[in-house]
Amino acid sequence: MKMKQSDKIKSEENHGDSAIYYKRKLNAYNFTIYENHSRDGYCYIWDECNAQKGSNEIATCVFKYLQSLPDTVTHVSSFSDTCGGQNRNKHICAAMLYAVINISHLEIIDLKYMESGHSYLEADAMHATIERARKHKKIYTTREWALLISAARINPKPYIVNILTNSDFYDFKLLTKQVVQNTTKNTDKDTVNWLKIKWLRFTKLKPNVIMYKYDLDEENFMEININQKRNAKAVDWQQVILNKAYNNTLPITEAKKKDLLSLLEAQVIPRDYESFYHSLPSSSRILRKEDSEDEE
Repeated sequence: MKMKQSDKIKSEENHGDSAIYYKRKLNAYNFTIYENHSRDGYCYIWDECNAQKGSNEIATCVFKYLQSLPDTVTHVSSFSDTCGGQNRNKHICAAMLYAVINISHLEIIDLKYMESGHSYLEADAMHATIERARKHKKIYTTREWALLISAARINPKPYIVNILTNSDFYDFKLLTKQVVQNTTKNTDKDTVNWLKIKWLRFTKLKPNVIMYKYDLDEENFMEININQKRNAKAVDWQQVILNKAYNNTLPITEAKKKDLLSLLEAQVIPRDYESFYHSLPSSSRILRKEDSEDEE
């Protein structure tokens, strides 16, 4: 599994104007999953007006992928990089516990994390293929990214592309607050070092337990009981309701919109896209940093 910020929706190339080059662009995000056995590639894409790029978004993409699997799949094992703010945190754990209980055919979900700086994933090859397809092309909207990605590979089959909007994302952070009481102490009362975890396991047989290892070669899993109190009532995952993460589209900064409209005025962005860029919501009261990731 891999998360990549696509080249920002843009087209300032070949204009030779550094002032244009440094204009703010609209961010587009692409989360990729590569299936080793089928060689299928899945891409989930959205732009910054529909969602951010943190643990809620990553958990949603993984959850949607798990939901799409055929009933014959009982055990899923994934390999990904080690970005704590996105894919190795308590919100991902809450999402996977919810998934393994509520997706009837799934029995076990394994999340394995590669050594930072020493990993190569097939999803990286997908990104390289998409970059080659993008070369010398001008892309102005998220839908155009989707078309390009779906045509980036022919053999063995095109990538499967899903465009996500703000209504598609679930609030797994809220789920965590509702059901996860403990992520710091394991069942042996030892402190959990999340930065060292290399393997997370979730199983139907232990619906309130996060299993983990610090090394892929360790023989036994350690366990975290998410119920903090010894006699706490176990979570009934089948009764848990997932809430939406966003009620509306997200505004960009007024400065960014001003830059985008200036590119439109300079015809760096063609006039055909005028209604799209004029319709982008903006606000002067945005506190989040440009291109920031979740910090858990």
